[in-house]
Amino acid sequence: MIRKVKTPLSLALVVLILFLVMHFKFFEVVRMDNENASQNTRGVNNSLVEFEEVEKKPTERSHPEKNVCGNFIRNGPPIQEYRRIQSQNNTFAVGYNDPRVPSWIEDTPSDDKRLVDVIRKIWIEPPSTKPYNLTGPPELRAQFYQDEFVDELLNHKRNGFFIEAGAADGETISNTLSFELERNWTGLLVEPDPIAYSMLKTKHRKAFAINACLASEVTKVQFSAYFLLGGVNAYSAIPRKKRRPTNATVYCFPLHSILEAIGHTTVDFFSLDVEGAEPYVLKGIDFEKVDIKVLSIEANHCGHKAISDILVPAGYKMVKRVKLDDVYIKEE
Repeated sequence: MIRKVKTPLSLALVVLILFLVMHFKFFEVVRMDNENASQNTRGVNNSLVEFEEVEKKPTERSHPEKNVCGNFIRNGPPIQEYRRIQSQNNTFAVGYNDPRVPSWIEDTPSDDKRLVDVIRKIWIEPPSTKPYNLTGPPELRAQFYQDEFVDELLNHKRNGFFIEAGAADGETISNTLSFELERNWTGLLVEPDPIAYSMLKTKHRKAFAINACLASEVTKVQFSAYFLLGGVNAYSAIPRKKRRPTNATVYCFPLHSILEAIGHTTVDFFSLDVEGAEPYVLKGIDFEKVDIKVLSIEANHCGHKAISDILVPAGYKMVKRVKLDDVYIKEE
């Protein structure tokens, strides 16, 4: 049997057909994304509706290439300092073998005033009065510039209050530092990793800080400590084989107990990035006792549905997806 060999013309037709099919699918996806974005912005304040134009304008802070940010995180001065402290093997979480911690603390209800007093006396670090000690380049604050979107969403509010859970060293890809520097905010920095927390305190942030994790009740957990990739062992999305051997015993507290300890239960912006434990943290928040206006939550580990299943019944709606983060706003 003699087989016909395809001519260059027929091959070109096949390639053209494939190109047209892929071209159609691409624009269909773009159209659906635009429709979803339009639906998500209905009913939100005017600044959000106009943000698509705002974010195209040049900003004072230049955005580096992706590999520049990645290289800085993996090999820059912060991780080198982290490894130096880690090698000394003498940094422990606040409360670890501390005789001031009462024996009854893990059996105490979250609304017990004694618990609030203990958190205030042992764990809470007040805002620093010293000059800032910031060493990293400004363009590497906030990994995906979530702060710029939230700033626009909140109409450039001044003198607000934030929470950053997963604050690391208080500077590297921080989602809240710009609010502190440019909008005169204060807030609460939550970091369970004792090494990262020791670095955070040297930055002299003008915010409260606590070396603990968030949960629905007082408990002690094992925390795999490794700077930006650390996490509570029971909930971490970091594969077990990739976790570092440095473990720390860390206390966890309900968010409203911590906020009552610092006398501030109204929150303008809550940044939550805890490497897979986000649903666990959100389930532990009593939204009747804590008033949070905007949340930016890393959802790539736990899934977008796991976040929406908790926040939508609590009265929130998603308004934008910024790379890995889902941004939610409280519906009035």
